[in-house]
Amino acid sequence: MLKCCANSDESGPQRFGEAVATSEKTCEQLPSFATSPSSPNKAVCSTSLVLTKKGKGKELCSGDVTFDRAKDICAKRGARLCTADELSQDVGSDQICGYNTQRVWTSSECPFEGQVLTQAGASVFLRTVPKQCTKTTSFLPVYCCADQKKDEYFQNLNVKATSREISLTWNWKVYPNAQVSLRKASASKGNVVWSTPQDAREILMGGDASISLSALEAATRYAIRITPLSDDAKLVKSQAVEFRVSTT
Repeated sequence: MLKCCANSDESGPQRFGEAVATSEKTCEQLPSFATSPSSPNKAVCSTSLVLTKKGKGKELCSGDVTFDRAKDICAKRGARLCTADELSQDVGSDQICGYNTQRVWTSSECPFEGQVLTQAGASVFLRTVPKQCTKTTSFLPVYCCADQKKDEYFQNLNVKATSREISLTWNWKVYPNAQVSLRKASASKGNVVWSTPQDAREILMGGDASISLSALEAATRYAIRITPLSDDAKLVKSQAVEFRVSTT
């Protein structure tokens, strides 16, 4: 059977539950916001430390608040509420507040007046805390999201692996340089040692970037981390990207 659809105007397709929003400030202007290394969505950064203690500059979790209060909290940071799709892509990067396992607000709409979509802060908990419509007068915690500069976030990753080498190309215009490190993915968390080859300490970006990691072990799974460098050559750890690749 078949259903046909058409757009109601020229603004492009919009799906139910998917909010179209852009933060007032970019991720670069919000250094406490981080891009989740494991999320496939590198266009968004986030934090659950959304409040600041007056006079001390200490960042705090939101606690349970209404939807309007949640929107106001994020707006005051120059950010916005995350969409349901973004949270399902694990853009919620920090676990300090413990909101990965809890139902949190999203900016995605529901077909019922006075309700929005809510869900677990991380995709792995969606079975126990699934998406559902929730009254905006309810009290839930908050993740705030912000956007990377348009088309300047990490993208176009291409990976080629042989028995002893892994070649990478990517695009990340907003940063001038990056550092590439790797480790065996089987290493336990208590024994994680990242190795950075000398020729991978400063990869020129500003557009397309490439590197080949050689002298690797065959049939081995590696974790690879790409960390951008700021203009003053400092590692921007909050925006690091991690993924796994196996040699043949």
